[in-house]
Amino acid sequence: MYMRQKPNLETIAKLSDDELLRGLSELLQKSRRVESELVAHIGEVDARRLYAEKSSSSMFVYCVEVLNLSEAEAYLRINVARVARKHPMLLEMLADAENRPQPGSQ
Repeated sequence: MYMRQKPNLETIAKLSDDELLRGLSELLQKSRRVESELVAHIGEVDARRLYAEKSSSSMFVYCVEVLNLSEAEAYLRINVARVARKHPMLLEMLADAENRPQPGSQ
């Protein structure tokens, strides 16, 4: 179900400028969708307290010690996941590139 591809720097170096820029945009879109799914999964694991079955005392401990997230990543994703369980539209917003703040737009 979950597959990973390794980047091939030689292939990337051979791309035209347009292909490289288009590929970057596509990867960013995929990244946002994956981030949204990751947050949804964290929320569900948290709600079901599945971390306890894996001998973790909390979702935070599970994220840091089992998933190897940094403490900052774990804290942010858990909090977003908990809010998203109450407001599911947040997951759509995370996956939608147009709702992300753009540099200099503030």
